[in-house]
Amino acid sequence: MTVPPVLAAIGPGRRVLILGDSHTVGQYGKILDQACRDAGARVRTYASCSSHPIWFFDGTRTHCGYFSRNESGQIVRVPFGQLKRTPRLPLLIKQFEPELVIVSLGANMVDYSRETVMGTSAKMAQYIAEAGAELIWVGPPVIRLQPRWKLDRLCGWLHTAVKPWGRFIDSRPYTYYPETGGDGIHFKGAEGRKIAKDWAQAVFAQIQGSDSD
Repeated sequence: MTVPPVLAAIGPGRRVLILGDSHTVGQYGKILDQACRDAGARVRTYASCSSHPIWFFDGTRTHCGYFSRNESGQIVRVPFGQLKRTPRLPLLIKQFEPELVIVSLGANMVDYSRETVMGTSAKMAQYIAEAGAELIWVGPPVIRLQPRWKLDRLCGWLHTAVKPWGRFIDSRPYTYYPETGGDGIHFKGAEGRKIAKDWAQAVFAQIQGSDSD
């Protein structure tokens, strides 16, 4: 078992790789990406709608939205309905050699078995750690179209799977979903964007404080 290294705050010159699903395609991901850049880090972000850990190994194509931004600030957006291959983690690590990897995945595994959730998440976490990068795994947010008990169960599995290899940040204390409006999953509109912004800022503050579990 690899012991997670002591986490250093994000600062000038630090190479940070951000990976995520549709929430990272949206406002949450953009705010987190910019916060890391504002701290002086060199950042690459890759977000693939509907993704979960295996997609970042087998390159599954998304059809519902894609966002990436490299360290120079160049942005690639692929809208709903157009296919885009999810980048493969081994290639991203080889090309960029990140010092820190922030993974925001899990929401698309809420109905998966314990074995699948823990196995695929641990595989990704272990790969990152053994590549020499520090790992922070951000759990999925509270949404309306998901029973809370399923989210609680999922977060417990994710935390257990990730803990040997890195740090886990629980998004539940920082998120909620309005009773009406939106699609029940993604944070859209003025209220939704504010929730996503507050969530991203809270995650960044946790990273900088190094006080997550």
